[in-house]
Amino acid sequence: MILIGIGDEAGNTIDAQIRATQELGWRHLEMRGVEVPGFPKANFHDLPDQAFDAAAEKLTAAGIAVYCFGSTRSSSRSGR
Repeated sequence: MILIGIGDEAGNTIDAQIRATQELGWRHLEMRGVEVPGFPKANFHDLPDQAFDAAAEKLTAAGIAVYCFGSTRSSSRSGR
């Protein structure tokens, strides 16, 4: 069984998300919003290339894999 959590539920920064994942003894994350030093918080797949690469390097160095992506956009079905 693979245990995962949504990273930004533990913290905004990539370092906080890695730290929480390691404290739980997990090896996977569901990436959603993340803040990389020098860049504003954004959805993982919307980060500029340099920020994405930095986050990916930190995750790899920590032995954490991204299992899936979560959306930061909410959907509204009002009026339907």
